[in-house]
Amino acid sequence: MASLSPDSIVRKNEDIFTGMIDNELVAMNIQNGKYYHLNETGARIFALLEEPRSIAEICRELEGSFSVEGGQCLRDVTDFIREMAGFDLVSAG
Repeated sequence: MASLSPDSIVRKNEDIFTGMIDNELVAMNIQNGKYYHLNETGARIFALLEEPRSIAEICRELEGSFSVEGGQCLRDVTDFIREMAGFDLVSAG
């Protein structure tokens, strides 16, 4: 994957099915049949990706909902996006 920056645009991949189970979001990659449980923060990020957004835009939204400092948010969201891209749930560039 290309290097990520605050300006990187993130998109939810089209072949993803999501649903709620026991207050957790479950995302399933239809292509490989694997599914992933996302905690509250991960579920919020995934909800924000209904429309493509930059990592900086995601962080601005999260900073209003969670107690997180800007630099820490950028690091955590970038790591999360990198991990989700590895599972083919999102693409970023």
